[in-house]
Amino acid sequence: MPPTHLPYGEGKLFYKLYSALCSYANGKLKLVSVEFSGPEQFTSLPLEDRSKVRDALHAQPELIDQFVQENPAQLNAEEPLPSAPAFADR
Repeated sequence: MPPTHLPYGEGKLFYKLYSALCSYANGKLKLVSVEFSGPEQFTSLPLEDRSKVRDALHAQPELIDQFVQENPAQLNAEEPLPSAPAFADR
């Protein structure tokens, strides 16, 4: 499968959502002790910590549905929260 390239704005939104989703998953699962919410905070975590969160999130995809329903990132109409299948396709 060829790599996907997102336009700049969509890429920023993806990383914002991904870091918020990982923060949400970490809050539910208590995988790493460091709290994070933004892309900069998430990407500054050690790779081992990011991998723990990522792996746990992929093992429990229902967390994506919960994240979409609860909308903890508080996205508004200008930043629509994609459906879980659309998010998972990225």
